[in-house]
Amino acid sequence: GVASQSPAGVVAVVDHAVLVGEAKDVLTLGIFDRAITLGRYIDAHRTDATIVDDIAQKLHANVLIRGTVAQEELIDDRREGFLKGYYSVRDQRGNTLKVFVKNENIMCWYNGRVAVTPPDFIITLDLETIRGVHNSKIHADQQVVVMTMQATPLWRSKKGMVLFSPKHFGL
Repeated sequence: GVASQSPAGVVAVVDHAVLVGEAKDVLTLGIFDRAITLGRYIDAHRTDATIVDDIAQKLHANVLIRGTVAQEELIDDRREGFLKGYYSVRDQRGNTLKVFVKNENIMCWYNGRVAVTPPDFIITLDLETIRGVHNSKIHADQQVVVMTMQATPLWRSKKGMVLFSPKHFGL
């Protein structure tokens, strides 16, 4: 069903009936408003030297690395229906972030040590356009910043981690 509420513009799509209290626990509220507000901010400030730090602050995200895509090994596996593989980003100091992809950025390692796992988000921005990079558009020598943002609390719960943990992806 679809629920809408005015004037806040709340919209939710669910695949089965739930109580309002349950829905409030699982929905990420305000996501469209935040996305539109951030997009407008980026459009107005994209040339500011602090734009990446500003974006991270507004998203409550942490920058993992700023650098160059050093390698990408992504395969569009039509049989399985996934874009999957890895890409690596190297910074000027020689640090490397390796990102595992299965359509989305799933997990990453910083200098060989686990840095981010599901269900948290790994976000890659192109430093030239200050736009998110679709994984099918990642390419060697691309200048990017990779940051991480915590998932909705429900996904970070014990039950959420059972459904969406590294083990779910065979990692």
